[in-house]
Amino acid sequence: MEERDTYRYDPGDKPKHKQVPGTELDFHEVGGVLIAQCPTGLSPSTVLRLLREGIAYPEEWDEGESGPPKRIYNVHEGVPYVAMRNAPGSCFYHGYPLGHRRLTPGIRAELVARARAEGFEREFKKWCKTHKVD
Repeated sequence: MEERDTYRYDPGDKPKHKQVPGTELDFHEVGGVLIAQCPTGLSPSTVLRLLREGIAYPEEWDEGESGPPKRIYNVHEGVPYVAMRNAPGSCFYHGYPLGHRRLTPGIRAELVARARAEGFEREFKKWCKTHKVD
């Protein structure tokens, strides 16, 4: 069994990123910071696939860093997502649509390639422009 097979999605008892009805994605402002809201339209199997097939960050482990990656990036139907590890060394993650963030060139290039392979490159680029993903 690969380590990725142990990754689990856990929004927590009090999710920081509340789900909004339907499949539309949205952001809301809390204390001047934009927070992503996840759609309820993603199935548990889709969420798990995005997590397990995602791009690990850091791309190379920092000195002293071990265990599952801090973040995992992926794209679904042109929307970039990030999953954050719940605690150091944990295999449990919570995820949300990516917005108002900067990506490393390697991760951005891989997300573009994945969106293109899915046939959603134009939607990905529009999402990034609209939601300020650099």
